[in-house]
Amino acid sequence: MFSEFYVISAILVWVMPLMAIAGSIFRKDLLPATTWKVHILLGVIFAAFVSYINLKDRDLDLVPTGREYLACDLISRNEPQFTTFRTVTLNCGGEEKRVKEEFYELAVNAARRHE
Repeated sequence: MFSEFYVISAILVWVMPLMAIAGSIFRKDLLPATTWKVHILLGVIFAAFVSYINLKDRDLDLVPTGREYLACDLISRNEPQFTTFRTVTLNCGGEEKRVKEEFYELAVNAARRHE
């Protein structure tokens, strides 16, 4: 239903600048200081760009689902028990759907942002 690939890749891309920072601290003899600064700067720029694109793509993937949910009538928000998640009950043209509340909020917010 919802892939967390975008979130994971947006986080993992920050390993490169963190490793450059660690290298500049612990291995000062490996490269000159200006080269370390360039590596760190480029790593941060690259990581920020990739994170932004990945999270934007994730947002755009949720838009069709969010529009579908907005077209439905919200019946109720169910309180969870110990073994279940918080759910939202929707009435979509006579068909009743139950959706995890977290996913519902993400999809609806994405659809509202991209209207």
